[in-house]
Amino acid sequence: MNKKAPVRALMANSQSSGALSAAEHARLRMSAAPKRGPGEPVGTTLAAIDVGSNAIRLEIATVRRTGDLVERESIREPVRLGHRVFLTGILEEKEMEKAVAALAAFRAVMDRHGVNIYRAVATSAVREAQNRDLFLERVSNAAGVDLEAISGAEESRLLALGVQRRADVSKRRALFVDIGGGSVEFAVAHQGKMLFSQSQRLGAVRLSELFLEGKRAADEKRALLEEYLERMLQDTVRELRKLRPEVLMAVGGNAETIARIVNAEADARTPLSVPARDLAQLTDKLCEMEPEERARKFDLRPDRVDTIVPASVLLAFVVRRLEFPRLEAPMAGIRDGMLAELADRVVGRYDPQAAARGVLEEAERLGEHYHYDAKHAAQVRELALTLFDALRGEHRLSDRDRMLLGVAATLHDIGEFVGYAHHHKHSHYLILNSELGGLTSEELRLVAVATRYHRRAHPSDRHEEYAGLSRDERRRVSRISAILRVADSLDREHRQKVRRVRLSARRGVVEIRPEAAGDLALERWALPAKASLFREVFGLEVKLLEEGTTKASPAAACADRGRRTR
Repeated sequence: MNKKAPVRALMANSQSSGALSAAEHARLRMSAAPKRGPGEPVGTTLAAIDVGSNAIRLEIATVRRTGDLVERESIREPVRLGHRVFLTGILEEKEMEKAVAALAAFRAVMDRHGVNIYRAVATSAVREAQNRDLFLERVSNAAGVDLEAISGAEESRLLALGVQRRADVSKRRALFVDIGGGSVEFAVAHQGKMLFSQSQRLGAVRLSELFLEGKRAADEKRALLEEYLERMLQDTVRELRKLRPEVLMAVGGNAETIARIVNAEADARTPLSVPARDLAQLTDKLCEMEPEERARKFDLRPDRVDTIVPASVLLAFVVRRLEFPRLEAPMAGIRDGMLAELADRVVGRYDPQAAARGVLEEAERLGEHYHYDAKHAAQVRELALTLFDALRGEHRLSDRDRMLLGVAATLHDIGEFVGYAHHHKHSHYLILNSELGGLTSEELRLVAVATRYHRRAHPSDRHEEYAGLSRDERRRVSRISAILRVADSLDREHRQKVRRVRLSARRGVVEIRPEAAGDLALERWALPAKASLFREVFGLEVKLLEEGTTKASPAAACADRGRRTR
């Protein structure tokens, strides 16, 4: 978040309670606390399920009152949900049956351990599938597991959190590369702060099916794969070079297998290092071998025999292009991130305000990508949040909605990157097709629709994007948009003239008293039209009272309302 934002509210911001939102409740499922046997560690039992493109994994741990985690059980089932889905867009029936059976078995294991809280996420294969919703519903009904398809940005966030809890990278600027079956996540973090995150559709299963199947010679297949990586990652490499990461942390089953092959005598759970030269030599060997030879020589599981090749080529590409002397394999992943976050919630260490700041920082990075007016966005955000806090008794929205308002205010104008005339619609499209770690896909959709209504038409059932929302979602969007429109009008000139504001609501009128540097003629002109949605939603008039302005009487407010609605 921009710490130099010019607006300072004179009203005290309410502190976030840390209560879970409806969306968070939907993904963090609880069951009754179990009876514990003698000698069993006292604490809450947590579980994390990762439904990947190449395998499904469960990890169960007990969190002590100190926040430390004690691993109870870890299971991996080799279900390739990503088989052909990246070519056809459809999850295959056979693989779905295997996945549901595996998750039902996981549910039984969780019950046996007395799991209190769990989070279950699905990554690229499920989120890209056209029959995703049917699969998620099937998993819920048949396996008793509430599964959430998360974005690549959320994968990156959980990955960085998990690795930072397992390996000390606080003093180094770290690049995290998580190679899944369908996508690869890149994230750069330093001192606990995310500096960059990006998801690319370059997972090991996807690349294997695209380039390594068929009758081409091995060297031709590798050449095609490397040329494709060069083209797809040239912008990513350029951005990463600017950030100058000091260490490469490679994550995922294939990265861990590569690290174990190079470090054959090391402990299975110990973080490992792979020198660049050893990685290059191993990549050459893997590419030259036939699948049966790879399996025999390196004792590879059947589902690893093909995917380890593109994973190795991709890691060697990143190491070479960014000139890393080695890669580190921390033996951690998104399950560690999920468990760490759940543990923080249990022991009261989770900071919802810090989490909200992280989401807003991601929104700012997205805005920078589209060359947004950062000062205007920060001004509108601060004004919008000031209005939100002052009107809690009127809007009855949650702290989670406050964060969504902040994100919408940050991104409301990014559509100008496409064109000014319909930039509210362009903003809606760009946000809807982007990713922000820390937000669910449903929350991102609410942000997109709210920005679509920051100008011009009011929310209407005639608009597909609004009509497709639930009744509660429409209520939230209308209220967020109404507040956003008023805040936007107070910086109509994009010159941040309003330094701070005082707000009061009485007798059906919200009075805004700004302390301004310069004339607010454009703001006075813009406010009446912008505040019309606010009147419709809250039944309140909005008045801008500058120094020397006479306070509007209720009668004048009613007369003015009549003139403006005609």
